[in-house]
Amino acid sequence: MRRDTQGRRLCTAHRADGEPCNAPAVRGATVCTHHGAAKGTNGRAAADRLVLSELVGPAMLTLKDLIEDHGTPPAVRLGAARDILDRTGYKPVVQVQGMPTLAAVEAWIEEAEAEQA
Repeated sequence: MRRDTQGRRLCTAHRADGEPCNAPAVRGATVCTHHGAAKGTNGRAAADRLVLSELVGPAMLTLKDLIEDHGTPPAVRLGAARDILDRTGYKPVVQVQGMPTLAAVEAWIEEAEAEQA
């Protein structure tokens, strides 16, 4: 998120001319009052985000305590370690399958036709 020279978070919305809004975002929201933070629904969402963001530190400390307490069952310690790693960008490698080539598709079609013959 962009910040101004005083370190305040700036609105993520854009003005009608396409330029980014330079107004400070409302605390707990991602936009300024002009771009929707003053509306009732966003206020509730902002309050919810603020409450949840305040729980992040204690939650991470709880996970840290679980990992460091050797009386904690190994499965629980492993789960806590995975949670911390997942939330800090160290996710397991995910293999992405690409699209088959045209030649591969044609070969599959030929095989299927040969099996039916």
